[in-house]
Amino acid sequence: MIIPLLSCSSCHHSISDPITTPCGHTFCRACVLRSKIENDACSFCCRPLPKYSNLVSQSSNHTLSRLVKELQLLGSLPSHPNGFNHQTNVPLFISDQVIFPGQHTQLLIHTPFQMTMLKESIMTCGQYHCPCLASIHRSQPQVAKFGTLLQVMNIQRQNGALVIDVVGMDRFRLKSYQDKESRLMADFEILGESSLVPLSIECAGNEDALVQHTYITEYAIELADTISQHIQYLAQPSSIPSHLLHAQTAGLLGPLWLESMVSLHGPMPTRENPAAVCWWTATVLPIPINDAYVLLRTISLVDRLELVISWLQSYQSQWTQCRERAIYAYLQVPQ
Repeated sequence: MIIPLLSCSSCHHSISDPITTPCGHTFCRACVLRSKIENDACSFCCRPLPKYSNLVSQSSNHTLSRLVKELQLLGSLPSHPNGFNHQTNVPLFISDQVIFPGQHTQLLIHTPFQMTMLKESIMTCGQYHCPCLASIHRSQPQVAKFGTLLQVMNIQRQNGALVIDVVGMDRFRLKSYQDKESRLMADFEILGESSLVPLSIECAGNEDALVQHTYITEYAIELADTISQHIQYLAQPSSIPSHLLHAQTAGLLGPLWLESMVSLHGPMPTRENPAAVCWWTATVLPIPINDAYVLLRTISLVDRLELVISWLQSYQSQWTQCRERAIYAYLQVPQ
């Protein structure tokens, strides 16, 4: 008789990472967070829920977790679905942003249509242990074919609007989609980044494949290092002695720009993680949204790194010319 009590009444799977609400009901953490977003109330008794951040940081019910795991090992209780198991008939969240993996940003929900779309497209994901959105960029006349899975980190209500803090996780590519009663439903495949070490292990029995993989890996790291050098150049302080003139230009790029970007998006990843370097750089650069989507849909890591370098070379040229003109103008002023 205890087995049914160990199922989450929200998702109807074996309870995973269980937490108990102040009203005394226990659910999977991801399910409670989803209820917080959808209705701001317990799905069992409709009483208000605590802040989203409090639910995220709340300790799990370790006794219940241990009991569930023991019964699963004995085969008496089915395992909770792992990974992202909603790749078929997924409700899409249409955004005006192109969001990269690893990028932290906010979604502003302020119209009834947006709120309805959010509630219909929010879903729980065992892989991330929290609610997620399959987000694609608003594209006319057709739907964008590539998007990003977003992990919902926090929600706040401000002046009647819902502010959602999200972080990009994995990219996905649509296989097909259809409009069902003003809702876009899609089938897609996840485009995860390949891990370098497992690939090396897989290539161990094939010398040619291992050599090729080693070359691509080293080249990707070299490209990431080149990106880092460009960023450092763009972040150099101005040599102009005038504080006024410096203040007029430093915010465009330069040290204040980099300091601001690091405070918003964290420090630049190391060259040993070229994929993260690519996404971080694209996040901090003021690139047009069409260029951002081109990067998102580019499959090859090397191609993405080379594309980012081409942007940096353009910005470096423009920044150099801007400083040269500023210095020339400064020198024309009688001292």
